[in-house]
Amino acid sequence: MITFLNATLRLGGRSIFEKLEWRIPKGARIGLVGDNGAGKTSLLRILTGETLLDEGSVEREGTLRIGYLPQDLAPLESDLIPLDYLRLESGWEEERRRVEGLEESLEEAGEEATSELLKRYKEAVERFHHRGGWSFEGEIRRVLKGLGFRERHLNRSCKNLSGGWKMRVHLALLLLKDPDLLLLDEPTNHLDTETLEWLESFLQKSKSALLVVSHDQTFLDRTVKAIAELRNGRITIFKGGYSVYLKEKELRREQAERDRRLREGKERELQKFVERFRYKATKAAQVQSRLKLQAREEVNEEEESSRRVRFRFPPSSRSAREVLRLDNVGHGYDQAFLFRHLSLTLFRGERVALLGVNGSGKSTMGRLLAGKEIPLEGSVERGQGVKIAQYCQESLQNLDYRSTLWQEVDKIGEGWDDQRKRDLLGTFLFGGEDLEKRVEVLSGGEKSRLALVKVLLTNSNCLILDEPTNHLDGPTRRVLEEALLSYEGTLILISHDRTFLDRLAQRVFEIREGEVREYRGNYSDYRKARERELSGDETERGASVALSGGEDASKPKSREKKKEEAERRRLLYPVKRELKESLKELEAEIRRREEEKGEAERLLCDPEVLRSPERIKELGRLYKRTKEELPLLYDRWEELMERWESIVL
Repeated sequence: MITFLNATLRLGGRSIFEKLEWRIPKGARIGLVGDNGAGKTSLLRILTGETLLDEGSVEREGTLRIGYLPQDLAPLESDLIPLDYLRLESGWEEERRRVEGLEESLEEAGEEATSELLKRYKEAVERFHHRGGWSFEGEIRRVLKGLGFRERHLNRSCKNLSGGWKMRVHLALLLLKDPDLLLLDEPTNHLDTETLEWLESFLQKSKSALLVVSHDQTFLDRTVKAIAELRNGRITIFKGGYSVYLKEKELRREQAERDRRLREGKERELQKFVERFRYKATKAAQVQSRLKLQAREEVNEEEESSRRVRFRFPPSSRSAREVLRLDNVGHGYDQAFLFRHLSLTLFRGERVALLGVNGSGKSTMGRLLAGKEIPLEGSVERGQGVKIAQYCQESLQNLDYRSTLWQEVDKIGEGWDDQRKRDLLGTFLFGGEDLEKRVEVLSGGEKSRLALVKVLLTNSNCLILDEPTNHLDGPTRRVLEEALLSYEGTLILISHDRTFLDRLAQRVFEIREGEVREYRGNYSDYRKARERELSGDETERGASVALSGGEDASKPKSREKKKEEAERRRLLYPVKRELKESLKELEAEIRRREEEKGEAERLLCDPEVLRSPERIKELGRLYKRTKEELPLLYDRWEELMERWESIVL
């Protein structure tokens, strides 16, 4: 599909890669990994033609259609709502109008329709069918729903959506175009865990080849079949997902270490031999032959990352056992509550995760816990001796853009000496030459990493980290994981990195539709319990505990209250079951109508049918009727789905 031949790229006087050779076969599903700055994004831009090679070439199949999702997206300033924007930009709307225009021409022409008009109509229907036909509108709705869109997003113009939702519109368009090759550059950064799981499922079923840059181990494990590591200007292929790659890398590292020790032993023996017989003429030939043998045995060792450094937090001061207590808390914005009647207690040394779809209130909860916001209702109490450090997007506001990088970290970090600070900066991808850079010249990702370093240096016994891994590569994430596992204080995490959460979380709080529920265990435990709850498994009814949403969750529930809730569930179960059956029937009806539409399209392209004006009219009427009915069925499906999702048992 694609071949790099002697590809050489230099940026800013620095060689990114020299004489790179790489073949990407048809149907490949590859994760592209490497240290920050290794050239991953540059490789993707070369494939799209945005970046040109200094030397060498890239050969592509002539008809290859490439879809690209960059990290830095162009502004989306369309006045259209997402559904209309996707209809138009996908090319579907243009094809639909062409077919309908030709249908009108055929109706007006009647039996006098010319063979040229019939031919144009046949070609238009074929193109429209290739675009997805009338089922394409249903596919748009399914993709938007899968990417987390709800009515409040669908009724806004694209230009009035937030940056994260604009990115999802771009991603939806890319998926709907169904290119031969999908290039995704960090697609997981702005997606919540539910949307990530939907995207993984979509990509698993997609026929497009895939080349994805990501540091999300779970995402790569579920979507790719090989890892391409870009390191020191070379591509090395590892078969399997990211977990297999890590194991293979460790095996290779161990083998390299054994080879290094063996070579060092040989070098010591050779040095002794050379020193002993250096000046003996009779041994001169043997000395030279030994030196030549050593030269032949030398191999180019793969440089191990300098970021194999590990760091540990200094001992934390001891806080009260109850670190944070929320009592009957309600909070939100613009007179709309994100959650109400929330009561919970966090204890010393706990590691908890806050989960929920984007916009559910996770970051708001983080700010409440940190004391950055005051709840509209109830109270948030901090235990005696609790010292909180918080990392979030607002942390960037705490950077002094006039300072150098070193000045920013030099003034904080009680218990950290200069060398440990330098080691920590190195771990987070800042080399010695970066220390004198002014903060104002750093990239957005570099500023985020510096803000995270400052938070980690802060003397604390309670860390609140909101998406701390977004701008970190794989090795740095693992270093951070190891450090946080040994952190003696309380840890509160907001993250969509499921591998990260699996290793660290012991307790999960999920915010969903204004209710907060608690699950014991890590992310995987939460997902299993959640899936069983949704399936109506009676044995899993107690897998989670509601912490909000009632009249007063801070008070123990009376026997009468429990009876009322049990009765409510008893009444709602049949309603939810009936809605589910209705959805199944409606989906079957939609499929039947789409098949009718597809069959009409197929017949209208049949040369035999095109000889009969009456048959054309009959099929045209069927085609038009189902075209008008399908949008109504889609609307009904959305209405039933919203009702089904709104019933929380």
